[in-house]
Amino acid sequence: MKTIYVINYEKSCKMIAPYLSSYGYEISCFSSSSKALERIRNKLPDMLIADVEYPDIDGFQVVKEARIISSSL
Repeated sequence: MKTIYVINYEKSCKMIAPYLSSYGYEISCFSSSSKALERIRNKLPDMLIADVEYPDIDGFQVVKEARIISSSL
């Protein structure tokens, strides 16, 4: 099953997760970019959806760090 990590506010994630799940994706929601990066270090998702204006680490930085992590595996 393909996995998607969603980094967004809980309310937004709860809105899109059922839709994506209905297409067979396993969805993991994170309300913190740093927690999502911890998970990415252990298991890379097939897709990453990140809010670009997130308070702790913005979505652009999360994607950059995820790419660094994936290239080192």
